[in-house]
Amino acid sequence: MRRSGVAVGDRRITSDALSVAAPVRGPDGAVSAAVSVVVRQADARVPS
Repeated sequence: MRRSGVAVGDRRITSDALSVAAPVRGPDGAVSAAVSVVVRQADARVPS
């Protein structure tokens, strides 16, 4: 997370889910919120 700025979870929530989370920063650079997306692995399109 520290290096890329996002967290990626591969089958950590359920055995068939992928997740990505990232902080939302305000104008001063402070984290004010976060966003997370979870999809079924079968529906995910990961570029090769």
